[in-house]
Amino acid sequence: MDISPYILLLGVSIESDNRGVTGLALGAMKVLLSSFGTSNFAIFQISSEERINKQDLFIDGNHIRVKTYYFSKRSVLRCILEFYIFKFFKKQPVSELSKLILNSWKVFDTNEGDSFSDIYGYKRIIRHFLDSFMVLLSGKDLTFLPQTIGPFNTFIGKTLAKYILKRLKTIYLRDTYGETILRRLKVPYDVTTDMAVYLSGQKVDYDIPPETVGININGLLYYQSYGEIVGNFNNYKILILKLIDAIIDKGFNVLLIPHTYNTLTPSNEDDLIAIKEIVKEKENNQLKYVNNDYNAAELKFLISQLAFFIGSRMHSCIASLSTSVPAVGLGYSIKFKGTFKVFNQEGSVININKIDAHKVDSVIAKILEKIKDKGQSREELFRINSNRKNLIVE
Repeated sequence: MDISPYILLLGVSIESDNRGVTGLALGAMKVLLSSFGTSNFAIFQISSEERINKQDLFIDGNHIRVKTYYFSKRSVLRCILEFYIFKFFKKQPVSELSKLILNSWKVFDTNEGDSFSDIYGYKRIIRHFLDSFMVLLSGKDLTFLPQTIGPFNTFIGKTLAKYILKRLKTIYLRDTYGETILRRLKVPYDVTTDMAVYLSGQKVDYDIPPETVGININGLLYYQSYGEIVGNFNNYKILILKLIDAIIDKGFNVLLIPHTYNTLTPSNEDDLIAIKEIVKEKENNQLKYVNNDYNAAELKFLISQLAFFIGSRMHSCIASLSTSVPAVGLGYSIKFKGTFKVFNQEGSVININKIDAHKVDSVIAKILEKIKDKGQSREELFRINSNRKNLIVE
């Protein structure tokens, strides 16, 4: 290890297709730099190819040095075994992953914002359980940065969550949903703001006409890729198509914005691919879409230029709300309601989980009403954002 002291971050990435996850990473680094004064960070990722990627970032004028360590599943199992051997036989761990954890100054986990849950399937919760388990087994303190905890609908999810949650140093929630779970376990916590709120927008040269409404199309819902999502959003495409027509009919321009996408090698939940399919069906001069490979900060800037925003990726909504752009969240999980509540906008979340075709028109009517009242929402968001204090992590 050639950087010291460094903070180890779990459950984040600065190379992910998901701009929400990268926004979490950058916002977390900004907060931790302010809290502890270090600009050295290490990120742990699981990959079939073991390697190290070094990057120099500049966040609000601060030079940040980041090393992303990619380790295989075999290395994770070896690390756990080494920590058990050390615990019982006092033999020092020698693997690179073990040393990465042991040599870290502090360790924090965001669990990708909402992945400490079984909503995305058992593989995801096991993956994030192992991250936390390794750190705790090493004897290091572990803090959960602001995130959504739960839901846990399976026996394995509840069991793994209970084990980790009762052993953490500190837990920060970004919404109030997890309070019930933590109170039941008698685990202390604090409710604060999502880390992506602290990410500043980065200006890009992109012309957005006045009175433009932005819509984020969620490829996960559009293609119903995996986990509890499958089969619950059969009418999502119908909703989006009719919503675009309704907004254009009201005289607005519409800009479709991806938030999880890869312009070269798209995944099976790529927002941009879904957007291009929508655009093929809706040829209209008032309909445009973002096709550039923008990072999280650049997308946040674009969203900040809109008159109104409608998002079904939660971090796209956070980019809107934290820049005082009124928004409607098309929610597919409990995380939307809690996050919008932090901005005093919980009435702007519409649950579209298992939405029936005959309810699509009523949902669109609610959205149009919110657009009509956008001035009032903007004033409230200005008030909240101007009074927001920077989070200091302990």
